[in-house]
Amino acid sequence: AENRGELLPVCLRNVGTIQAYVKEALFFSENRSLQLHEEKLDELIQRVVALAETKLQRKRVRVEIRRNPPLILQFDKVLVQRLLGNVLSNAIDASRSDSVIVVDIQRIESNRAGDAWARLRVVDSGEGISGPDLRKIATGYFTTKATGDEQRGFGLGLAICRKIVHLHGGNLDIASQPGKGTTVRIDLPLRQTPAAGKEAVEVAAT
Repeated sequence: AENRGELLPVCLRNVGTIQAYVKEALFFSENRSLQLHEEKLDELIQRVVALAETKLQRKRVRVEIRRNPPLILQFDKVLVQRLLGNVLSNAIDASRSDSVIVVDIQRIESNRAGDAWARLRVVDSGEGISGPDLRKIATGYFTTKATGDEQRGFGLGLAICRKIVHLHGGNLDIASQPGKGTTVRIDLPLRQTPAAGKEAVEVAAT
């Protein structure tokens, strides 16, 4: 009887964790079509950073956005905001206190004439990821977060990010060194085409 008061918060926290897991698993498995919207990429990033402000303040981490030039992107607003939110959250978790996360936006040309892309790089100087873990990190149900019921996760975050990028016909790459930080690079076409959408669905299914 004495332990009932202590068990209730633990049970509630576990229920919340299970609900989050189910929600992530359902999202990962569903075949979602894109709801396209146009917006400046830097404005979307500023909104994502603002949503993470509490977490940034708690960790004492600052985000520096470098943009040249401003880019208007055609994308699914809900999915890409989730993508950037996941990437930024991971960077904050990995960062040391009083450090800076750099978000760099560039315009790049693809190998097809007339096609312009946005290249987004999220760079932290945190703990980094080992080689074996780096090869597994973007597959489902693998996580490097080993502690804390609410922080651990279920390894679906980066797998979902990769799926969202592929649905937009883009590419996601991760480079990291233990003790030296991680760079997540996301390349997205500025405009969606029917051909790109078809290719993205095929890639996401593999």
